[in-house]
Amino acid sequence: VLVNEETDDKITITEYRNNDKFIILIVNTDIASINIDNEKTTHSREYEINGNTAIVTQQTDLIHIFWNDDNNIFRLSTNISLETALDMARKI
Repeated sequence: VLVNEETDDKITITEYRNNDKFIILIVNTDIASINIDNEKTTHSREYEINGNTAIVTQQTDLIHIFWNDDNNIFRLSTNISLETALDMARKI
């Protein structure tokens, strides 16, 4: 269920929730830089998302997927399974 969507000229934040599961997608059109906080990361690995390298970090039951294309930086944060999260990211 879509619970929040915010947009301005540089960023779009979309949040979905279903009971205790959530997905938050942030799309930033200002691709100057991105910061990844890995202080509590238990697992970090690279995957491919639509021909682009993605960094996936996991913190117990929280997954963050970071990737970019020629125009945007994407961050998908969720507590669903990694496989499902990667499938969703590949559809964006």
